[in-house]
Amino acid sequence: MSKNLAGVGILLTLLMAPILSPAANETLDEAHSLIQRKQFGQAYALLQPLADARAGNPEFDYLLGIAALDAGHLTEAIFALERVLSIEPDNAAARAELARAHLNLGELEQAKYEFENVKRQDLPDSVERTIDDYLAAIATESSRNRTIYDIFLQTGLGYDDNVNSATDASQVAVPALGGLLLALDDSGRNADSAIWNISAGFDLSTPVRQSESLRFFGGMLYNQRIALSESDFSTRNIDVNGGFHLLHDNHQFRLAAQAQRFYVDGKPNRDLFGGTFQWQYNISPNTQATLFGQAAALRYPGQEVRDANRYTGGLGFAHALKTRGNPILFVSGYGGVEDEVENRRPDIGRDLYGVRLGGQFSITKRLVGYGSFIYEDSEYGAPDPLFFTTREDELLDLAAGVRYALDRHWSIRSEVRYTENDSTLVINDYDRVSVMVFIRNDF
Repeated sequence: MSKNLAGVGILLTLLMAPILSPAANETLDEAHSLIQRKQFGQAYALLQPLADARAGNPEFDYLLGIAALDAGHLTEAIFALERVLSIEPDNAAARAELARAHLNLGELEQAKYEFENVKRQDLPDSVERTIDDYLAAIATESSRNRTIYDIFLQTGLGYDDNVNSATDASQVAVPALGGLLLALDDSGRNADSAIWNISAGFDLSTPVRQSESLRFFGGMLYNQRIALSESDFSTRNIDVNGGFHLLHDNHQFRLAAQAQRFYVDGKPNRDLFGGTFQWQYNISPNTQATLFGQAAALRYPGQEVRDANRYTGGLGFAHALKTRGNPILFVSGYGGVEDEVENRRPDIGRDLYGVRLGGQFSITKRLVGYGSFIYEDSEYGAPDPLFFTTREDELLDLAAGVRYALDRHWSIRSEVRYTENDSTLVINDYDRVSVMVFIRNDF
């Protein structure tokens, strides 16, 4: 068993408190006092000689179970705690200690089963968070030496008030044509539509040569967004990725390759080929720092003048608060460049930087709320040949939603999103609101 699961201490004083009632005699009272002072070996030495005569008494067996567990006599601890549960099956404290005994023996599936049984009871928030930590550690340990995968299907319905991300202006003045006013056709003006979304994907991760620290991962995503009343703006994308994940102490390294094809109205619109690198460092059990970088080639079939190479990098932090609702917060900053492939069109290239903020909060055991904020500034390399103005965009994206777990596999998610792009070029200036409801099945 890995060191992160070894040598676990008492689960929770809060769980023990309802059970450790005043002892029936001086021996149990003394054992109780030794356990409270974490002198488990002495408590075990005091209680073990009485096991033949006292076994079957829940209070004695519970104290013996804790003492044996933390003194290293794991099998005897399991027998004692199982005797408690045979008489008091709803004893959450005994079941939690039994789970911990199985955990220390490396019996991960049995430990998981017992911890999940404890979670079904009405527990204080602090107790539930501690059990969640154990379950997370079990999940990590269980996945180290085996192939794991996830397959999902999702569909959603909603509404988008600007499905083509277009300006609401009806006409624009074009300086290259002497300031001539040109009327924009329907494709150049904002259009609204009901949306039907369909997506599916899978991810897998498998150890390399049975290594606990090095794994290969890969996945594929298919996503189709159908604009029911504006089919010209329906989109589809297919993503494929694969790479290696190295875990070493508090460090995690990921190196991946990615390929994507994006369609508009059924026609290829953009291809992306690239690679990413990520280094994640666990500052503490609740705080992570991430350094990341990406290089990608953007290619536009039939519009090669738009081709560019993108290079980005940044730094992020995530922190889980140990308080009610288990909130998780994250922030990241990034910057980069897109270098135009066609040197004759420097207005295609841009410098960019941005910031992302977000988090989630457990409203109930099954209901989670989340939100995100993105700001990105783009400065292009030269004046636009039609408008004689250098394009600069300020993009703002706000999203909020809730996700409800129906069971282990099915979930429902609703989300509202607001996007605003403030641009020096009127044809790129727009705002947009969308509302979606999704239903998802993770197999």
